[in-house]
Amino acid sequence: MGSNTYRLSAVLLAVLLCASALPQSVAADESTTEHFAFGMEYDWTNMNDDFESMTGLPLDDILADIMQSADDAGIEMVLLEELTGTSSVIIDQYEDGTKMFNPPDGSGSVEVTKHVTELTIRHGDVMDMAMITEWSDARAGWDLTISAGGGSLLNVDAYYVEYRDANGLIYGHDVDMSMATEQSFYFDLQGHLEADDGESVMPLNIHMEMGVDYSVDSAQSEIVYSEASELYQAMSALEGGEDLYWGIGEGEDNYVYWYGMDEADTYCEWSGYEYECSTESGSVDWDTWSDSYFECYWSNDYWVWDCYDSYYGDFYYYNYCEHYNTSGYYACTSDTDNTWEMEYYLYETNYEDGTNPPYANVYANIDYYPYCEYYGSLGEFYCTYDFDWDDDYENSLGWTHYEDGTSPMDDGEIWDEVESNTGAFATTTGFDFELTGLPAEEMGLPDGKWDVSASDTATDAGSFDEDFECEMGMELFEGTQMITTDGDQIEVMQAYTTPLPFGMTCHIANLFVHAFEGTEDAPTLADMIQDSTEDISESMGGESDSYASSDQLSIEAYTSGDEVDVYVESWDLNPDNNYEIFVSMTDSDGITQDARTFDVNDGWDSSWDHDEFYSSEWGEHCITAQLKNQGAGGSAPIDTVSTCIEIPKQPEPSALVESIVNGFSESTLDNVMENFGSNLEYRLEGYETDFPYDDGDMFVLWDTTNDMVVGFQMVVSTENSNLWYTLIGPESDSYGDAPSPVSVTYFSGQQAIAQEAEIIDDSTLEDLVDLSQHNDELIEDAIEESLADNSPEAGGPTEGEGDGTAEGADEESGLLPFISPAFTIAMFAAAGLVASLRSRKD
Repeated sequence: MGSNTYRLSAVLLAVLLCASALPQSVAADESTTEHFAFGMEYDWTNMNDDFESMTGLPLDDILADIMQSADDAGIEMVLLEELTGTSSVIIDQYEDGTKMFNPPDGSGSVEVTKHVTELTIRHGDVMDMAMITEWSDARAGWDLTISAGGGSLLNVDAYYVEYRDANGLIYGHDVDMSMATEQSFYFDLQGHLEADDGESVMPLNIHMEMGVDYSVDSAQSEIVYSEASELYQAMSALEGGEDLYWGIGEGEDNYVYWYGMDEADTYCEWSGYEYECSTESGSVDWDTWSDSYFECYWSNDYWVWDCYDSYYGDFYYYNYCEHYNTSGYYACTSDTDNTWEMEYYLYETNYEDGTNPPYANVYANIDYYPYCEYYGSLGEFYCTYDFDWDDDYENSLGWTHYEDGTSPMDDGEIWDEVESNTGAFATTTGFDFELTGLPAEEMGLPDGKWDVSASDTATDAGSFDEDFECEMGMELFEGTQMITTDGDQIEVMQAYTTPLPFGMTCHIANLFVHAFEGTEDAPTLADMIQDSTEDISESMGGESDSYASSDQLSIEAYTSGDEVDVYVESWDLNPDNNYEIFVSMTDSDGITQDARTFDVNDGWDSSWDHDEFYSSEWGEHCITAQLKNQGAGGSAPIDTVSTCIEIPKQPEPSALVESIVNGFSESTLDNVMENFGSNLEYRLEGYETDFPYDDGDMFVLWDTTNDMVVGFQMVVSTENSNLWYTLIGPESDSYGDAPSPVSVTYFSGQQAIAQEAEIIDDSTLEDLVDLSQHNDELIEDAIEESLADNSPEAGGPTEGEGDGTAEGADEESGLLPFISPAFTIAMFAAAGLVASLRSRKD
């Protein structure tokens, strides 16, 4: 059903369908223009059902068993999630009139048709999740509500125009595109940990939220070919079973290095993967012996000559021997095959004639080549490594690329060069992070010490005029099928290639890279996150650094904990003098905590020193370096430099934290978790994956009448069956509907155009996500009821907010609106985090 390179396994197929979701259609509203539009849409609220359809695993039942396993072990646990959103992809192709185009070769203007392709991508999702859990014994316990969620958005609009003349020659293409991405996430941990049968209680109310956004506000680029490209003509001429390779840029180096070998010395044959060329190494190695003390007898048992040296009393064995009576010596060798026939060659004269004996093993040197040709008229083999490896080269001995100066790789290959590639872009990047509620005061730090926030926004704009390189390929399969679009049938062929025009795929990628890399000094998202991370780390008492310099001194300090690394450098010193550099570190009260003296002896005009300084205090510390002449005493220094750095206070667990840790280490939690694991293993052992398909493949659909892609198709095959079905794609006369479908809606023709019109103006999460369908009230009510009796420090209501009672959150109603595989993993991770509180005593 196609190359294994492109074939999807059933497992991968299920994962892709459940984790990625493409969708949609395309369109324009010009009734007089013929559009070829297609696309698809996925509704994320169906992911749970699709996961079960593709794997046979009922997640609702599994999650119910997980909660019941926890309950049987004495842990109350409720898991909830709601996911809502859609993803859409639309491709629309049409002609948009003509214009005059001036090629760069000066041949004069030519009329070209504007072939337009529009790409529209819309994705938006909102997710909320919660885990409510409670457990306790006489030693320790918890009552925790963990909630998390977020949203993501991706919008892409690309407008591509390809300029072709009446003969199908391509002169260039333009792209205008914009893109917007947003990703937000929040996490709340509320409730309390307890020990000593509830006497020691540590409330928790931790909140974290993060957001990242990146947008290509505008980007446009124009590409002009040095010479008109024949790509479209080649694609139009492509037939089933053929490949097409297209490269744009300077192309490959056409030089080919050939190895010539004389067939008198060399023999080349196909080994199944490449050619093995055995080259004659020369003459066999002979040993000669005087027959006055050396005599040989043939051994019929071993097919060798058994020779005895009576002078030394040694025995020798040879595959082949010749005896020269007149000259009085033997000439023997083992560089032949071991065969019974050698008994009859004793009086041959190959040694004296300078020839090799029969069955000589003189093809010992073997070289391997992926490609070889044989020229009988020349008696030569010509081989090369410059054509890569290909199974078709098994027949290359009869080809004549060496003689013709051509290449087998030129077949179905087109290279074009770009005269100009110019464009401009404007981007916006944003980042924000906030974390509050970590119990710093319970670790001996000021309240709010670990509360952090960071945000940054940057804009960038630039232009470019650079080279352009890209490579694309297409494999067209034999056979046709009829697909239905707008009630009409279209004959198509299957292909492996991009669903977009080659030029558009390369052009969008090139333009996006320029926009993403930005101008030389523009801050990137990575820069913003790194800077924010450093600020956050410093504000939480992590690593910090400081630097200062003066006329002849510089000082640099780094701190992590109570240790400060200090680097001191001096310059412009008189090499005839002896100097000393006195470095001291004082705390915020002006008390010296540490000091060093570094000597700089004569003969040096600069110095560099490093040492570690320590302080028993925390807070701001200032480090001062003074350059003096040795023995100057209290005289004024030659130069002075100072810098200050923050030494963080080291965490010291409070009595409450120690009670909590000791309580969990002495509790029965180990047994509880072991019971939970045993219960879970027992309940889950009955579940088995049942993939409905054992093979799958993805194709684009090529219309040979209009020479363009008009759709795509994912086909699957059931186990032990030769039947293939359409899982995603248009109605086809060659494939029936898949017996286990997924919730992907495929659009083509007017349906696609209508879908594009419906979503084209959607740009925000509110536009893309139907929040009226996002039923998170059940989660909110469950969280509110769980926190109703908590103190404000543990996430409960503050005075005057009401009793916090929520209706409709009873367990009998079934707290499982939607559970995803990713959420399952996340909840297990959260459960593991809670369980880890049974850590050992300090």
